[in-house]
Amino acid sequence: MTTSKLTADGVEIAYEVIGLSGPWVTFSHSLGCTRQMWQPQIQALAGRCRVLVYDLPGHGESAVPSARGSL
Repeated sequence: MTTSKLTADGVEIAYEVIGLSGPWVTFSHSLGCTRQMWQPQIQALAGRCRVLVYDLPGHGESAVPSARGSL
């Protein structure tokens, strides 16, 4: 899987899209975790769904928001 990044509200967010067709499934992790926690579910769904997983700001490979943009 290849990590991509986008910038939203001035914060770089790391994400992955797995699978080429089928309904979309999105996984978001809880605080203190990363998108890697969803690996078993991703493997189970990748052949029949398009799966979007991402790291919340300040987690995993996503950037830490500045004080101005903090949550």
